[in-house]
Amino acid sequence: MTTKGVSTRDLIREARESGHSESYRVLRRTDNYRIGAGAVLKPSGHVNFYVEVLIGFCAPSTTLLLDLERKLHFAKELEGRRYSLDCQDSCYLVCEKTLSEKDLATECDDIVSLAMVIFSELTREEARGSSC
Repeated sequence: MTTKGVSTRDLIREARESGHSESYRVLRRTDNYRIGAGAVLKPSGHVNFYVEVLIGFCAPSTTLLLDLERKLHFAKELEGRRYSLDCQDSCYLVCEKTLSEKDLATECDDIVSLAMVIFSELTREEARGSSC
């Protein structure tokens, strides 16, 4: 299964070849967030796929309050989609969700589109036609 820039087959192969049984691909990166997808190979041979979103809350900005509002809105949307939320390095919010192989591509598409709409990179109509 493939989403633009990410193949679950490649993620599995890279996880097997890595020394730490994990692989990761960045799907989209902006000054406000980073979205990536990864795979973790378990000792049983089972593979867990996940989507990770890092939201930076302390980036320099000329529109700081508006940026913070958008970032908080994005975090709330992710929490509503059952992402786990955790703080990292005191200025990043890490949002993560484990998915099945068949659900990874759709979730990637949805989250990239959602981010682009929230951060006014796309209109909602344009987002419906975009993909990772």
